[in-house]
Amino acid sequence: MSRTEIDIRPPQNFGKVVSRHRTAKMVAGTVGSAAYYGTWGAQTATGATLTGLATGTAVATSATGIGLIVAGTALSVGYAGLAARSAYKTHNHLNALKKIYASRKTYDCPCQGSIAHDYVSGQVLPYIIQQKTKKLHRKMVESAPGISTAEYTRKALKNIYKRTRGTLGKKRTFAAEWLAQHLISHDCELANAIVAELYSEEEMLWIRTQDNDVVAPLLELKLKSV
Repeated sequence: MSRTEIDIRPPQNFGKVVSRHRTAKMVAGTVGSAAYYGTWGAQTATGATLTGLATGTAVATSATGIGLIVAGTALSVGYAGLAARSAYKTHNHLNALKKIYASRKTYDCPCQGSIAHDYVSGQVLPYIIQQKTKKLHRKMVESAPGISTAEYTRKALKNIYKRTRGTLGKKRTFAAEWLAQHLISHDCELANAIVAELYSEEEMLWIRTQDNDVVAPLLELKLKSV
């Protein structure tokens, strides 16, 4: 795969909903549920540690400053464990996506040769692989307690820089929109394979039945490099 800059541009009908005549209530409910459970999962993963620290030794010894060290260390170790698990899963996804890219021309796709298909194959898929590679490297760094603090600072500064320039998430949004529109508008085995790897085979089949203003946000969640 080429290491040249990946050109992620908005599709021609970017911003227009590819509708399957689902109700607005269903669309909002689905996206809202996905966002809620994603947040809930993150809170659950760290909640036990935070609660334990708030009611245990950390509070009892906080007056001496020892508790702060214990709390900081425990949180760092706890997050490092989550980062290590994430790195393992990302590693598996990355290898699978690379295999899909290597065999991208063998998929039976009636849309093969179209502008949309070639863009998903030649630009969007490499972009996803690039994002997963970045995520793997960052999770490996975060899995080392102590080093992870510097990584948090780097991510925060990068986020502020991108927000200031107005570029935060733009490529990710465009890539998700391209893949979403192609997935639900064409019987494309390559698009199916990509989304099935990002989620699962069963979830991919469900996602294909949705409108793109539901599908694109769901795909965008999987294209983050953090």
